[in-house]
Amino acid sequence: MNWVTREYICDVCHSQHKIQLPEDLASKHTHYPFSYFYLHGEAKDILSTLYLDADLRVRGAETQKLDTGLDDIFSKGQAFNIIQNLMNELNKWQTDYNELKKKYDSLKGD
Repeated sequence: MNWVTREYICDVCHSQHKIQLPEDLASKHTHYPFSYFYLHGEAKDILSTLYLDADLRVRGAETQKLDTGLDDIFSKGQAFNIIQNLMNELNKWQTDYNELKKKYDSLKGD
């Protein structure tokens, strides 16, 4: 998988962040800019919502310190979609791993 690096300045911690994004991330979206969530901070307690265009350039950012539970930030539908996307990626990685392991084992002669 290829990655692109993008930068933005967080208005909560006043730091410049470099984030790695999958090169094909924009191809999964039909409307631009789309939102991308990034957690950072010592306790991962700062949530940045980045608005990315079709070229994965940061077109805007909103940042907030997480003082309360995630229930106040995401609706149940949004949380479900986030979890579903994470599970899909995990399944994809597991499939890729299994294929690589099979190829490795055949090269090794097991």
